[in-house]
Amino acid sequence: MSPILVLLCHITIVVLVSSLALAVWGGVLLRQHCALLVIVIFQQLESELKKLQAIIQEGTQSFDEVLMQLFMQKIQAELAVFQVNTFSQAHLLHS
Repeated sequence: MSPILVLLCHITIVVLVSSLALAVWGGVLLRQHCALLVIVIFQQLESELKKLQAIIQEGTQSFDEVLMQLFMQKIQAELAVFQVNTFSQAHLLHS
C-alpha cells in the first residue's frame, strides 16, 4: 500500500472515530480528549510525511547522480567515436 494511501486511511479513521465519539457520548471532556487525539495523530502523520519526503529527496538525489554519471559516460563514448572517425578520415585523405 502506498504511503500516501496509508496517510489518507489514518486521517479518515481519525475523523470517523472522532465523529462517532462526539455523536455517541458527547460532553466537553470527551470532545477535548478527541481533539487532543486528533492533534497527536496529526502530528504523527506529519512526522511520517516528513520522513517520506526525506526518503524521496534522497532517492531523487541519488538518481540524479547516477544519471549524470551515465550522461558523462555517453559523452565520453561519443567523443571517442568522433575522434576515431576524424582519425580515419584524416588517414584516408593522406593515403
